[in-house]
Amino acid sequence: MKKLLIWGTGNTREKFQKKYDKFFSKYYEITAYIDKDKNKQGKGLEGKSVYAPEQIGNLEWDMILLCTISREYQEEMLSYLEAEGIERTRIVTYLNCEGMGLIRDLIMEKYCDSKEPETKEIMDYIKEHEMSVFNMILDRSGERYKVYCDSTEEDPYIWIDDKRMYYPKEFLDINTTPFLYDIYAEQSSNSPHLYIPSWKCVSKNSIIVDAGAREGNFALKYVNESKKIYIFECEKKWCRALSKTFSPYRHKVSIHNSFLGNSNNGNMQTLDSVISESIDFLKMDIEGAEINALKGAEKVLGKSHAFCSICAYHNSDDKIKIENILNSYGYKTSTSSGYMLYGWDDFFYELLDLRRGVVYGQK
Repeated sequence: MKKLLIWGTGNTREKFQKKYDKFFSKYYEITAYIDKDKNKQGKGLEGKSVYAPEQIGNLEWDMILLCTISREYQEEMLSYLEAEGIERTRIVTYLNCEGMGLIRDLIMEKYCDSKEPETKEIMDYIKEHEMSVFNMILDRSGERYKVYCDSTEEDPYIWIDDKRMYYPKEFLDINTTPFLYDIYAEQSSNSPHLYIPSWKCVSKNSIIVDAGAREGNFALKYVNESKKIYIFECEKKWCRALSKTFSPYRHKVSIHNSFLGNSNNGNMQTLDSVISESIDFLKMDIEGAEINALKGAEKVLGKSHAFCSICAYHNSDDKIKIENILNSYGYKTSTSSGYMLYGWDDFFYELLDLRRGVVYGQK
């Protein structure tokens, strides 16, 4: 069993402890904790001692987990460890899918003999880098977006393509997050999470459905050229921000604060019950509810010649089920390139499976 050192003793460490007890305790023994707070150093936690960062070199450990959700503090930790000469492959960050990189060796052992080119690319990547959801070098050369504050209600927003994109106050604190980066990084041309492949474009005057909009950057990118956009988002805090973002486009954008499924019940709707016209583009990224949502879109997809971009990584069998449903509606299917390692799904830690990110459908 490998020895795990944890840097951080606060709330994030408490959250990780639950995941450790459920999954990682099979492979790691926590040997000690690290904290900069002198009031915590020398005391006990979960039966282990808390040490200062300066003592890391005197302790026995195989991997160290940086248990923080602050990117600024994480960078400070990484800089310190780098200065101490500690290899990056021995460091795992909680921000990277809640410490998923701790099972890197298990993934490499399972797929080390694979001859499939895309799998080999992933193995080559994680030999040199911390294992992540994407496991490739994404294009992070995009702009740095300064965070502003609305003068009336103090809602945070950024300027993107000369348009304001708002965020919930509780999601974005202008005092601690003065800039946002990589808004479109996961939509890099080589990303397995790519909604629109290089061989496809969104035509002018399209009727678009954005299911699982969150901050709305996908819909906002095409709002000027589109004829109409239907936005579905189940979280009220994001719907409030979306309402402000798309307020200049109320004549063509409708926002629905509801879940999508295969029945109309309470706060759940079907696409068929909302949309009666043919659509041109369907993007769906709704945290594993894609199967039922597609079942509730039989009429609208049946009469449309839409391009479908459906996320397929939330559950291990989503890809096959999505393909079968789209095929039954008369759509031919393909997938995004590459694979994702989706560590937020508990079954991932049992299956250790590589998952396609997006299923495309077109007639």
